[in-house]
Amino acid sequence: LLAATAPENGVSDPARQTLREAAATRVAEADPDAARDIAEGNVEEGFAALKARAAAEAVNAAQAWNDIGALAFDREQKTALEAYREVVRLTPQDSVAWSYISTLEVRHTGDIDAALKAAQMGLETADNSMQRAGALDVLGDAQLLLDDVDAAAETYAESVALSRSLLSLNPDSRKLQRDLVVGLARLGAVKMELGEIDAAMEIFQEGLKGSRKLLAGAPDDLKARRDVSYDLGGVGDAALAMDDVITARAAFEESLEITKGLLKDDPDQIEVRRDLPHFLGKLAETELVSGNEAAAKALYLDGLEAAKSLVEDFPDNMNAHRDLLVGYANLGDATGEATYWREARDVYRDMEA
Repeated sequence: LLAATAPENGVSDPARQTLREAAATRVAEADPDAARDIAEGNVEEGFAALKARAAAEAVNAAQAWNDIGALAFDREQKTALEAYREVVRLTPQDSVAWSYISTLEVRHTGDIDAALKAAQMGLETADNSMQRAGALDVLGDAQLLLDDVDAAAETYAESVALSRSLLSLNPDSRKLQRDLVVGLARLGAVKMELGEIDAAMEIFQEGLKGSRKLLAGAPDDLKARRDVSYDLGGVGDAALAMDDVITARAAFEESLEITKGLLKDDPDQIEVRRDLPHFLGKLAETELVSGNEAAAKALYLDGLEAAKSLVEDFPDNMNAHRDLLVGYANLGDATGEATYWREARDVYRDMEA
């Protein structure tokens, strides 16, 4: 059941992973036939049985719907959205459910206004600092999708402040340390978008210090290694915006080496495979700024091959196709060769079809 409901890209949010594991245990005990159906690929039948059971519950209905939402979140988003809507109908003060509704409105319906309203409800109903910090992150995401970058920056800054406060009370908590690292990455990104490069660099450097500390405490933690590569990417972006090519190149080279190491250890991680053309492209951009056009083209071509390989392995993954489109476009920009732009156009048409 856990394997059948895990994210297809292999990247699992730790909080949702915990909820999904607990939900799987309860569902397997309460309705083993439905659990077996889902595990064996009879997803529609399995979730239909779970929904019927939840609808018939007199006492534990909200928990039953929460369990459906947790199991369906990553693969059956329509079902998850239905489930969490039932949760907030039964328990309107469930802040976490409101936040999940916001995320699902973005992913499943594309209704950003509805996502914003749900995120606001998640914040209004939060009854502790941990919930409030999480709700703020979801609200900032919705604001960013509505192009309200200033509001998103304020929201993310408030979340980071809360994360600092929580961490000060429990400085040894790896979860709280990572929450701060992830929050700083969000805040740094919007500061870059606002053109506040110096502020962004300070934020990215603080995040990198935190992610390196987490990695030092667990050198084999793949997520911690990827966090370091991500924060290095932020430092590289800010350095490049400052025309500090030396710092940018060093950051992107280290990001690339970490990514290659992650792929060696776990080659099936889709998101890590997407990191490879991304960081190759960033390093190529640095070479272009340095005037090394031949080196830049070689790196872009390496990134293009990585993107092609990903599309071949995951032909239904739109993000992989988008990476391929970017790869061709980057080469078109870097070389001025029309053939790359024609390839980019063809990929775009395939995505639209």
